[in-house]
Formats: sequence, structure tokens, C-alpha cells
Amino acid sequence: MEVVMDISRKLFVSCIFALLFFSFSSANAVEFLSYDDALSIARDEGKNVYVLFGGENCPWCHKQKDVIVMPSVAEALDDYVVCHVDISERKDLASRYRVRTIPASFVIDKDEKIEKRAVGYMDATKFMFWLR
Repeated sequence: MEVVMDISRKLFVSCIFALLFFSFSSANAVEFLSYDDALSIARDEGKNVYVLFGGENCPWCHKQKDVIVMPSVAEALDDYVVCHVDISERKDLASRYRVRTIPASFVIDKDEKIEKRAVGYMDATKFMFWLR
């Protein structure tokens, strides 16, 4: 009987922890939009766009995406519309922005003017410093 109570208590605590974790982690969830959708929303809302250029077979690009979705980084990106551009699918954009190395990060305004750019992987601290 005591073992069953102990297991029930552990299960209850685990469920509460999971519920809290998922509610806090999704509060600042980042949604990677397409370039065209992000630009449209940015124009409607008067926001800048954070653009991450990457590729499917690029491990550093995947690591950069993992940084972007971290809660503290996601919160810093609340004032931006976030998009991801796969350079193999949008060669036109890679050419327009002269992307030669990935991952490449850009902040552009609603008129597609480059505000800032960075090349290479940035950990959360470096990314937050760059974003400000």
C-alpha cells in the first residue's frame, strides 16, 4: 500500500512538473515563418524581421535554431517577426542578401533594408548581444 502511494505521489509531481514546463516553454514559442509571410506580417505590424539563412544538411544551422527557440532568446525576439530561409529552396534570397556562409543571421526592416547581419553560429549570449 505504501509503495502504491509513493508511486502515485511521484506520478502526480511529475505531471505537475511537466505541465508547468510546457506552459512556460510555450509562452515565448518561436514560430519560423516563410520569408514572404514574415515580410507581410512585418509590414502589417510595423516590425523588423529576423531572418535565419540555413540549410537542411548544416549542423550549425540546426544548432542556431536551437538557440533561437531558447526561452530567453525567444523572449528577446518578441519584437521581431522570425523566419527561416533554406538557401537551397530560396536561392534568389541567398543571392539578394549575398549569403555565402551559413548560418547567416539578418535583421531587416519592413522594406527589406538590412539593419544588421552576422555570419556563423552564435550561442545565446552572443546572439542576445548581437540582437541588441
